[in-house]
Amino acid sequence: MPELNGKTYEMQYLTDEETAVINAMRRGAKVQANFFHSNEKAASAHLDELSLETFPRLDSYEIDGGYDVQRFESDNVQLVHFIKK
Repeated sequence: MPELNGKTYEMQYLTDEETAVINAMRRGAKVQANFFHSNEKAASAHLDELSLETFPRLDSYEIDGGYDVQRFESDNVQLVHFIKK
């Protein structure tokens, strides 16, 4: 069973939004999660939780407006941290 922050989660304990995302992915959806107003520490901690086998594509770049972007990507999921410089 999935574990997060020391809690074991089953479908019955997920929020309606979490369940909707899981069910959409099971139907073939691709998901993007954006972390606005993130920071280096949060992005690094998030990366440490991920398997590089599952998320093999890592990318960092700058965008207009003074933001660094860190993107972690698998075939179906893209996790993006926007970090103000």
